[in-house]
Amino acid sequence: MNSLTNNSILQNSIKYCDELTLEYLKFRGFDKTVESIENEIKTNKIQELSSSKIVEEIFTMIYSYDATGLFDFWNHLDKLFYEYLDTKIAKMMKNLKSSLIKFYIVNCIQNKALKELNGFFSLYSDILVEDNEFSTWLALPYIHQPEKDPRFSAFFTKRWIETLKISLSNFLQSLFQKLPRPKILHLHSEKLEKKGLACYLKSLEFESENLQNQVTFLEMKLSNLKKKIKNNSKRKTKTIKEN
Repeated sequence: MNSLTNNSILQNSIKYCDELTLEYLKFRGFDKTVESIENEIKTNKIQELSSSKIVEEIFTMIYSYDATGLFDFWNHLDKLFYEYLDTKIAKMMKNLKSSLIKFYIVNCIQNKALKELNGFFSLYSDILVEDNEFSTWLALPYIHQPEKDPRFSAFFTKRWIETLKISLSNFLQSLFQKLPRPKILHLHSEKLEKKGLACYLKSLEFESENLQNQVTFLEMKLSNLKKKIKNNSKRKTKTIKEN
């Protein structure tokens, strides 16, 4: 099965397991727990483990100047993947975070949202100052036409933004594949996969039967054509003899 199918199976399994868990807790009378879980499900931005939806959520926060939401969300991802972050992956995650911060700044500049940008610097200047990479970025609001400055021009292009989105999506997808599945989720996903394979096998059997019918039809057509040719040949021979 392709990755799209696997992702669909996973999302269906998560939804089913959530419903199954809530059903059991309601049966046991754990009403407060049910209420708490239902609230968390509503606010959980990564509940489906869909990299494309997470990327969409992240960029929505950037476009709406929600810096606090962006940092909180990224820190949540950091904690989720912490034990799976080897040196190489940790470095990639740090680079992606830096790129998202840069785009947040660029988006503010492009839309002349200086109030939001100043608020961002007020909240996170201490963090940015610690990173030498951002030493020049703090001066960006005071640079005339920063999109033409060779130090920043690449970050104002659509190509860089699209590349960032694709890189982030691919990175998250690879991390989700590393996450071990809970037993309940694994069992249901396995059940759906078997059901999907059974349907696929049935469709192949139907296709095979259809092809066999076509072969039989063509064989009959060929046989009739041969008979017709043979009869025509006999008629011609008879006509020649009579003449």
